[in-house]
Amino acid sequence: MNRKIVKLSIFTCGRKITVSGLVDTGCSLRNPSGQEPVIIVNYRCVKDIIRQTDRVCIIPYSTVSGSGSFLGFRPDFVEIDGRRFKNVVVAVCYSEKPGGKMYSAIINSDILKEEAGIA
Repeated sequence: MNRKIVKLSIFTCGRKITVSGLVDTGCSLRNPSGQEPVIIVNYRCVKDIIRQTDRVCIIPYSTVSGSGSFLGFRPDFVEIDGRRFKNVVVAVCYSEKPGGKMYSAIINSDILKEEAGIA
């Protein structure tokens, strides 16, 4: 598994938050309704903006240890190391994971393989 820590900025409802994110080639989570790749972000990082958006969705997942669902939202766009992407979904993780102090988001590596969504 190839891993890289990057700067992730999420833009929605006129607000911006910036966190460190892990690009994880083992993360293949996608929103089932639109097939957008998913970025998993710690709740404490997005708690103020999640309340302001009405573009929410439920994202089911399954792992070797079980299954469940994330509350997600569609941001206006995200920036990963300065590159902009529009067609993504942000899933909210309510546990202290995903990365403790090293990073606050897990980024589906498929996002970086796709063309930038906006200029």
